[in-house]
Amino acid sequence: MFQPIRVPRSCTRDEGRALEAALQEQASNHLKSALYRVFHILNRSLVRWMMRKYKSFRFHQREATQWLRGIAKRQPELFAHWQMGIRP
Repeated sequence: MFQPIRVPRSCTRDEGRALEAALQEQASNHLKSALYRVFHILNRSLVRWMMRKYKSFRFHQREATQWLRGIAKRQPELFAHWQMGIRP
């Protein structure tokens, strides 16, 4: 059904957004709920990235998730899946 997509580690922000939009378009053609798990994993990856990037979140996963949730509410246009309503 879905073609596997390989994401290079050196993926830039614009390339990541294009990839996410392509996944969303592909899902809308098939079953929207099929990508909920993928987007949930993406949100978890964003939280883990924040925990590595910002020292204040290093050992505080719940606070990092809440902070990201606030950003998703204020700026849902940052990620395509946030616009769909799949937020952390």
